[in-house]
Amino acid sequence: MRRLFLHCLISLPILVHAETKENATIPAPPELSAPISAGAASTNAAETTTGNATAPLSDIPEPPDLPMPVQSGESLEPDITIIRRGEETIQEFRNNGVVYLVKVIPDLGPAYYLLDADGDGKFVRQENDLDKGAKVNMWKIFDWK
Repeated sequence: MRRLFLHCLISLPILVHAETKENATIPAPPELSAPISAGAASTNAAETTTGNATAPLSDIPEPPDLPMPVQSGESLEPDITIIRRGEETIQEFRNNGVVYLVKVIPDLGPAYYLLDADGDGKFVRQENDLDKGAKVNMWKIFDWK
């Protein structure tokens, strides 16, 4: 209770200082129905200001229609084939019928990956997840076949 009383006593001079004569000279804002002076900006909602010129919104052309999405017929998701061989599970990831990644999950031990990084059919073994280390994005943009 003492702290609240002390806080009120300390904040009282600040409130009194805010009501000094310096702040009393600031004019009140104009009323909403008051006419706009010559130098003031337009508040009409039907006009927009661009630089120094104003143009009515009705003169701005409508944006063009969005183009239709590309339909190439190719599946965007990979085909995943799961094969169970003995004590391990093999997942083959294919895109357009070509295997680009093989994930081998043994019953004992961590999973490892075989990755075809260049698309030449030679797989490179990776022990950990594919997001470890610095990887360069390698997207096939065009194929000369």
